[in-house]
This record gives sequence, structure tokens and C-alpha cells, in this order.
Amino acid sequence: MPKRVGTAQNGKLKSSEWHSLFSIHLPLAFIETLVKFQTFDDDMVRYQSVLENLCCLIGCTNIISLKSYTNDDPISFQKDYEKYTKTSEIVFSNHKVLPNHHYALHIPDQMR
Repeated sequence: MPKRVGTAQNGKLKSSEWHSLFSIHLPLAFIETLVKFQTFDDDMVRYQSVLENLCCLIGCTNIISLKSYTNDDPISFQKDYEKYTKTSEIVFSNHKVLPNHHYALHIPDQMR
């Protein structure tokens, strides 16, 4: 990962860098932030939907990034995406379903 992610002088990220940032660095930073500012138990209860939302989205991203799929992968993707959609409604108060959200519902069928 580049040291100065998000700055103009750093330029654009490659897809592998986006994947690394999204699936490794951001979840760890999020959990560290939860632990740092209050007790772990209190934050886990308060931010359970946020954490579930992030984990489901990462799960979907990791499945899509696979070079080959097993028979269980479309099922896992569908379960994660459904939970991601439900938790998005809780986490984001002004959540709107966009065409890309709808298209993602068809990904499991394309994986089979």
C-alpha cells in the first residue's frame, strides 16, 4: 500500500491496492478505532450493524475476487449480500437502492 493513500500526489490506486485497502486495512483500522475510544464490549453492541455491514461487504468482495468458484460460493455471496443490504438500511439513514445494488443481486446466478 502506498504511504499517502488519498492524496493527490500519490495518484490513483491499482485494483489490487484497492482490494488490499478494503479487505485488510480498513477492517483492522475500524476495529482498532472501536477498541481505542471506549470499552470493546460497549462498542461491539453499539456498532454491531456497522461491523456486520462491513464484514458482509468484504465477504462479497473476497468471493468476487476468487479466480475460481466452488458450488458454495454463490450461496455464500447471496447470504452475505442479503445481510449487507439489510444492515445498510440500519447503518445509512438515507440509504437508496441504486442500479448497481440491484445488479449485484444477479451475481450468484452468473457464478453458477
